[in-house]
Amino acid sequence: MEETLASPKMAEIDLINNLEKISSEIPNRILKLEGLILKENNKEQLEILIFRGFSSSTTHPIEIDLEKKFIAFFLYLQTLNFIKHL
Repeated sequence: MEETLASPKMAEIDLINNLEKISSEIPNRILKLEGLILKENNKEQLEILIFRGFSSSTTHPIEIDLEKKFIAFFLYLQTLNFIKHL
């Protein structure tokens, strides 16, 4: 049986949660996401770092309540890199 998500909002939350899980399994790597936030017909640069299962945005405030969207705007991710942490 195929799993269906409740809404597109949940798909965005699940993406970040899945990346956090991957990050927690590779503790010597930092996951760096870069992209854009589309906000009122404007594009703003976005950078998110995920390390040992925890997310942080260096460019925008984030929502820590898992029941809400991670960032309250549409995200367009352009690059995803694993960086080795010494």
